[in-house]
Amino acid sequence: MARSVGSPVSTPSGPPAPLSLLSVVIPARDEEGCLAATVEHLHLELRLNTVPHEIVVVDDGSTDATSEVCAEFGNQITCHRVSNGGVSRARNHGAKLTSAGWLLFRSVRPSRASVRCVRR
Repeated sequence: MARSVGSPVSTPSGPPAPLSLLSVVIPARDEEGCLAATVEHLHLELRLNTVPHEIVVVDDGSTDATSEVCAEFGNQITCHRVSNGGVSRARNHGAKLTSAGWLLFRSVRPSRASVRCVRR
């Protein structure tokens, strides 16, 4: 039986453990125009669904104002700038900065699957 995106895995001893904290990693390169809306939408969806969360944005060597947009959120999100190494490296770097047992990678331009995952 296939499991849908975002559904927890049941253990033989019973139902899955409740979600205590979700870490969302967003790799971003030259995303100054979309980043703020993405983070605001994500915060809203997670709060409306009472999902405890942290958001980590990894600025992958942007040449625009992505870092400044990140800084505008203050302590609401964690921002980390790295030299350009590609999306996979940025995701891996972001994953190392998280503290939650649940991890979601999210692009700045959301897919329907990531939005459905947040709503579950």
